[in-house]
This record gives sequence, structure tokens and C-alpha cells, in this order.
Amino acid sequence: MAIAAQFISGDGAAWVKVVSVILNIFAVMTAFFGVYLGFREATQGIVMNILRRKIPAEKINENLVQRGIMIFAILLAWSAIVLNAPVLRLHLYL
Repeated sequence: MAIAAQFISGDGAAWVKVVSVILNIFAVMTAFFGVYLGFREATQGIVMNILRRKIPAEKINENLVQRGIMIFAILLAWSAIVLNAPVLRLHLYL
């Protein structure tokens, strides 16, 4: 869309730029939520598997587990942003 905006003049160029910004915002949000949901599902599966080995399944409060994982995932994402963690160079530190 950015290339198209260079060749379109007048009000059409402004419209293409606005639409491309909106499209970029939704692309980033979609990517974030895709990664977040995948992380949440994987973490929930691991935690539930570990808990079922130690506690009978009927005694596990799944809502509490889901909320705990959600809070953990949000705090993890927030801390990565605040600390400006170099994710692509993380393997150098391990």
C-alpha cells in the first residue's frame, strides 16, 4: 500500500496512507494475540499436566489456573517491553 500511495495523488493518497496505518496496527495486534494465545494454551497444558499428577483432577480450580497463567503471560510480555529485552540475541545469554 505504501508503494501505491506514492503513485496516487490527491485525496486518494491520504486515504491509502490511513488505510495502510490501520492495516499495520491490526497486523501487529493479530500477531501479538496469536503468539499470546499459543503461549497461554501451551502453558496451561503444561501446568494442568503437572497439577493432575500431584492433585486429583476434580480438586483443581481451572478458572484460577487460567487467570494465573493469563496474569503471568501479561506480566511477562510487559516486563519484556519495559526491560527492552533483546529477544533475538537471547541465545547469547543462555
